[in-house]
Amino acid sequence: MQAGWDDFMGRLARSATGGSNARDWPAEQELTDPAAVLDSALFTLLAALRDVTHDAWSRQTPCEGFTVGELAQHLIDNATMLGQVLDCAAPEASTGKGLEDDVAVALWPCVEAAEVLPPDIDIDFGEATITAEGLVKYLSVEFLVHAWDIGQAIGENLDVSTELIETILGHAEHTKSTLFFTPETFHPSTPTAVDVDPLTRLLAFTGRATSSR
Repeated sequence: MQAGWDDFMGRLARSATGGSNARDWPAEQELTDPAAVLDSALFTLLAALRDVTHDAWSRQTPCEGFTVGELAQHLIDNATMLGQVLDCAAPEASTGKGLEDDVAVALWPCVEAAEVLPPDIDIDFGEATITAEGLVKYLSVEFLVHAWDIGQAIGENLDVSTELIETILGHAEHTKSTLFFTPETFHPSTPTAVDVDPLTRLLAFTGRATSSR
């Protein structure tokens, strides 16, 4: 209990004085359910953004057509769209504290809103629907792959457990037939050997083995 008080009182003190708690994302990568996996993927993405210096914003990522800064804005734009569909508020302006904070503030309300929905409820995206469980699983794929994109652009390895990658690979396979896996979002999957590591398989599954988005 004392450790908990020390941690959260420290966060409260930083917030009260205008400071940021962006570095407090949990390092643990939980696998207990799809929501925990999504949180772990989001925290991995935010950790990757933490290492982005301002002069790295213009670096090209493996996500076709996006620099690091543009990829972060892409995530924020997606959060705005999700906010409208899920009826949760999204910020309209930058926090002024960097890409990590901007993306965190934009995405977190959407993640929380998606995670509390009944898993089998259909979410209407206009031309197609997806279950809440499918959305949660898809977002975990998007966040982890984009974390890898950012790491590649700035020369950092993805700090993630094999178990989390394997779980998210399963999520990618589960949501392959949904509206999100389209030529506009991911290039076609490429074949891999059966004995390659889970990250290579996930990247190939999402088209990252070629010049992909």
